[in-house]
Amino acid sequence: MEDLISIIIPVYNCKPYLKECVDSVLNQSYGNIEIILINDGSTDGSEKICEEYANTKDTIHVYHQKNAGVSVARNVGLDKATGTYIFFLDADDVLADNIFERMINCNPNADLIVGGIAEVNEMGQENGNKVLLPQKVLGQKEMMEALFYEERYGYLGIITPKIYKANIIHNNKIRFDKRIRYNEDRLFITEYVLHCNIIQFTDKYYYYYRQRKESALGQIKYSFNTAVLTELDAFERIKKLVNPFDKKLYYYVCRLAFEKALYWYGKIPTEYEELRSNTWCLVKKNSKICLSNGESDLIEKIKIVGHCILRR
Repeated sequence: MEDLISIIIPVYNCKPYLKECVDSVLNQSYGNIEIILINDGSTDGSEKICEEYANTKDTIHVYHQKNAGVSVARNVGLDKATGTYIFFLDADDVLADNIFERMINCNPNADLIVGGIAEVNEMGQENGNKVLLPQKVLGQKEMMEALFYEERYGYLGIITPKIYKANIIHNNKIRFDKRIRYNEDRLFITEYVLHCNIIQFTDKYYYYYRQRKESALGQIKYSFNTAVLTELDAFERIKKLVNPFDKKLYYYVCRLAFEKALYWYGKIPTEYEELRSNTWCLVKKNSKICLSNGESDLIEKIKIVGHCILRR
């Protein structure tokens, strides 16, 4: 018998896309699944759609909560999940056909299975942006590097399309940090991979990732939101995880944290004096770590100092 897969779907005001999302799960060839819908305080009718689905199948469960964010919703899903495997799906995205069967069959012994992704617009049409991976097995160190050296395989810090083992998550008490609203995915994956041995890449894309203005990421382009600065908190957490694992990777993550802090410092409106001050402290903190890296050449260090001087 096929092992049970728990598909966790946080739902917040996604009425136009929710049915297509859930139907793409129900149409999968893999027979043993449970769908966990967490209604995160929706007000657009999404909550009613969740109830309708839960009333049609005993393998669909819905839980309602006051709006608390995607991290809290996913944690609720993890607490309720009973499957051998865990899969996270956003309520405005869509799965390709046979994703679970095809991914698991690639390597049933893998601790983490990673598929490719295709971006689509609000109408569901592909926009040409894709992450296509080679068919290969990675060890823990190579996967950790792949999470941050984006030039190797593209950005892999998104929580999906990946199949996780539930026992690794539960045995190591891995959960999403509810205080972090951005970069929480990569923080979760980093902690998870530290408990993995075998990671399987698959060479097909199985997931359609919808780009829309109303999404949390989409809104960043149009207005400043203080929640974006939690991305920097995520980097500080990631640094603590990576530091004892691999020093070279730690310095690289510090460089990313420096660049992000510098970027957001430039985006914070001047009236947010305390936020600007705190963010500049992170710029200085990470620049000092980067400058202390004995493997960085002089030109690299001059660039770091120059960025600080010019931005300040």
